[in-house]
Amino acid sequence: MKSGWFMDPKPSHLPHNLKDRRVSTWSLGEILTGVMEGDIDPQPVYQRHYIMENDENFRNGLIESVLCNCSIPSLYFCETDHHVYDVLDGQQRVRTLVDFMKGEWKLNKNKMDEEKWNEPALDFIHGKNFKDLTRDQQKSIKKYTLQVEVFSETDEWSASDVYRRINKGASNLNKMELLKSQYLDEYQKVKWKALSDFAGTETWEGFCGQKQKRMGAQEALIYHLLWADHAWGNSFAPDTYGKTRAKQVAAYLEHIMGSSTYDVEVSLKRVEKWMQMCTAIYGDKPFMVRNFKLSDGDNGGKVTKPLVKTFYALFSSVIPRMVNTYDGLALHRASKLLREDFMLFVNDDVNTDYAGKTPYFQYIEGRQQQHGIQVSRAEWYWARVQNIMHDFEVDLDPTRCFPEEVFEELWADEDNRTCCFCSTSIAAKGQAVADHQTHHVDGGRTTIENARLAHRYCNWYDGQRKAHDRKMERMKAAEGSE
Repeated sequence: MKSGWFMDPKPSHLPHNLKDRRVSTWSLGEILTGVMEGDIDPQPVYQRHYIMENDENFRNGLIESVLCNCSIPSLYFCETDHHVYDVLDGQQRVRTLVDFMKGEWKLNKNKMDEEKWNEPALDFIHGKNFKDLTRDQQKSIKKYTLQVEVFSETDEWSASDVYRRINKGASNLNKMELLKSQYLDEYQKVKWKALSDFAGTETWEGFCGQKQKRMGAQEALIYHLLWADHAWGNSFAPDTYGKTRAKQVAAYLEHIMGSSTYDVEVSLKRVEKWMQMCTAIYGDKPFMVRNFKLSDGDNGGKVTKPLVKTFYALFSSVIPRMVNTYDGLALHRASKLLREDFMLFVNDDVNTDYAGKTPYFQYIEGRQQQHGIQVSRAEWYWARVQNIMHDFEVDLDPTRCFPEEVFEELWADEDNRTCCFCSTSIAAKGQAVADHQTHHVDGGRTTIENARLAHRYCNWYDGQRKAHDRKMERMKAAEGSE
């Protein structure tokens, strides 16, 4: 037997300790003062959003527990190197209690436990905020004490480390809330703020049907970027990011945060462009499509699902390709047909090849986010779009401007030095340009056979008029498709 095998391991064999771990007691008055003076941060950057802000049952129940001198679960604080206490666990409690003492919401007797009150007392507190309570009630609240477990931040243990460890595997935090806590250096904070601010706009939340509080809107945005960033380059997101939605979101967020070349602002501008095209073709809420047929019912009828939100990857993969490939006016002209065909695409005839389900929804039972299915679905739909656009497509000459030799050949003919727009003579070579007889946007070729001379100003003015006419035609097409 080796000597010393039973001895305690040496300190060097243990992980770095969490320093100065202690339990103390804090009154609500002390917590209120700490928050107001900036000594307590109830929502450090890695924390979740304040999700209980409008939960009346939670808010009133919490104050009721304080007034009854009933126990409230412990809080977890971390003393940072800036001598500020980060609230690691208990943010919802701290913010609710502090907000009440600041007078930001009122009590509702209907959310209280009637058995714990006599009727006059319950009637008295109804509709009151903190300053309207009696002095005894106010003192009772401010003197109420909570148990607080405090840690000290060190080089080995940051506040965010402890936060993630406390909440690891916890059901009260979703994946996005835990992911957020990982990206804390100054460079990543800038990226996160840009993503979070965009996801929190009313436009994006309404568009994707998700909310900011539990970071569903951020998750939808990152899932969109996963597919769209590649689609703008006419490719699909590789399965190296994972084959399920949760893994893809986590991996792509890591890519965004870890890449020194990823430009969040450029990507978000493309998201705006993408939303505009989605709206122009598919309507204001393309993910909120109703009454798709999913399968044959037990009695031969059609089973419908009132709300379907499974189109992020499809639209994120196909819309950028449409913008890259087709002229905007052609897409607007085809919008009604595209919209009608999309309904057919997702609501195709049920057949036995897909186990009684439509081809689009044959994966509906928990398999809809598999990477391979997402790609094949997008390829399938892109082929349909190309087939529709064949009749609307304008074959554009890749060369937009006439080469110098074409202009020189036109100018060499002195009898041809007349502006094609105003029909007056062109006095000097510097006043002239070569213009398309059949406009380039209408498929005109950039060749000598399609070239003519024009005053530079007349050419510019005609371009402005043409752009205005096309804009009006797009607006008319959009109105006609409503």
